Amino acid sequence: MLMTATELLKESLQLYRKQFWLFVGYAAWLLVPFAAFVILMSTPEHPAILGLAILAALGELFVGLWITITIVLLTKQLSEGTDLDAAQTSRNALMGIQNLLATIFLQILIVLGGFLLLIIPGIMFAIWYGLSQTAAVIDGKRPIDALSTSRSLVRGRFAPVAWRMISVPIGMWIVYSIIVGGVIYIIAGLAGLDPVTVLSEEPAIWVEILEAVGEIFLIPLALIYSTLLYLDLKNHPLEAPEKVA
Repeated sequence: MLMTATELLKESLQLYRKQFWLFVGYAAWLLVPFAAFVILMSTPEHPAILGLAILAALGELFVGLWITITIVLLTKQLSEGTDLDAAQTSRNALMGIQNLLATIFLQILIVLGGFLLLIIPGIMFAIWYGLSQTAAVIDGKRPIDALSTSRSLVRGRFAPVAWRMISVPIGMWIVYSIIVGGVIYIIAGLAGLDPVTVLSEEPAIWVEILEAVGEIFLIPLALIYSTLLYLDLKNHPLEAPEKVA
C-alpha cells in the first residue's frame, strides 16, 4: 500500500533534518549565480552588462539542474540505506543535466499543449507526466521513456497520486510564503516602510534576496518529497484502490 501524503511528508522531514546541512549546502549554490545576476542588473545599462546578466541567468539554470539531480540521487541513497558518497554523486549529476533539461522541455510542451486545448487535459497531463523528471534522474530514462514511466506509475490511481503530488507541495509553498512574507513585513516595519506597499509593488532587491534565501531551504524538502513519492510508487505496483490521504 502506498504511503499517505502525511507519511511521505514525515519521512521527507526526517531525511531533511538528518542531512540538513548537506541538502541546504547544495541548494545554497543557487545564490552564486543569483547574486551575480542581481549585481549586474543593478549596474548602469550597457550591452556588455546585459550579455553578462544573460550568462548569469543561464548559469542559475545550470546550477539549478545540477542541484536537482544531486539532491534527488542523495535522497535515493539515504532512503535505501546505501553508502552515501555526496562528492561522487554531485560529479555524476553533471552528466545528467542535458537529459533532465530535455525531459523538462518535452514535459512543458505536452502540458502546455493540454492547457491550450482545455483546462482538464492540461491538469491530467501535468499529473500523468509530473514524475518524468524524477524518472530521468533516478533511472536515467531518456525524455520519451521518462514520460512513459511517469504515466505508467500514475495509471489506475490518478486521484491518490494527484493528491500526493499537489497537496503537500502546496502546503510547503503556503508555509514558505507565510514565513518569508512575515519576515519581509517585520523588516519593512522596522525600516519605516509600508509593508503592504513593499509586498504588493515590484519587489526591491532586498526582498528578492530574502525570497532567494528562503528558497534554498524549501527546494531540498520539495525534492526529497517528490523523490520519495516516486520511489514509493515504483515499490508498490497498482494492486488495489489506495486511500487518498
